[in-house]
Amino acid sequence: MTDKLGIHQEAVGKAIRLLDAAGAVYAIQFNDEILGTLEVKPPRKKASSSQYAYGETRSHYLPYIENLEVGGSASVPFSYFDRKILSSNISAYCVHKWGAGSAMVKRNNTTDSLEVLRFA
Repeated sequence: MTDKLGIHQEAVGKAIRLLDAAGAVYAIQFNDEILGTLEVKPPRKKASSSQYAYGETRSHYLPYIENLEVGGSASVPFSYFDRKILSSNISAYCVHKWGAGSAMVKRNNTTDSLEVLRFA
C-alpha cells in the first residue's frame, strides 16, 4: 500500500511542477493537505427546492389540468404556493404528459391564478 501512496505522491508532485511551470494558480487537496495558492471556498449548498412536501403542488394543480383536451384551457389558483414554483411544476407536468411545446402556462395576476392552454 505504501508503494501505491508513493506513486500517487510522485504523480501529484509532477502535476504541481507542471502547474508551476505554466504559471497556473491552483489548489490541490491530497493526503489531508491543501497545496497551492488558490483560495478554496467550501462548496455552496444548493438552495432547497423542496419548499413543499413531495407531491403537494401536484395534488393542487392536477385536478385542474389532468383531463385537458387539445384546445382546452384551465385556470389554476395560486393558493398559498410560490408562483414560480407552481408555474414551473405545471410546465414540467405538461411537457412530461403531452410533450414539449404542447401547452402554454401564463400567470394571470388579475385572477391570482395560472392559465394553462393545451395545444397538442
